[in-house]
Amino acid sequence: MMALLMTLIMSEVIPGLQHGFYPGWINEWMQRYVIIWLIAFLLSLGVGPIAFFLSSQVVRRIFPD
Repeated sequence: MMALLMTLIMSEVIPGLQHGFYPGWINEWMQRYVIIWLIAFLLSLGVGPIAFFLSSQVVRRIFPD
């Protein structure tokens, strides 16, 4: 869900507000959106487990059993 929302915001909402919504921007946005979503999804698959591991290590040090 986060990858989906972040790619939506970063791929068109911010650039669209900065440069304007010109004719044909929907086609260009769809092409960029698909590519960016795939990259974000793959990165989240790789980074997610690392982040969960690191956070569990931090919690284990703060709250030892």
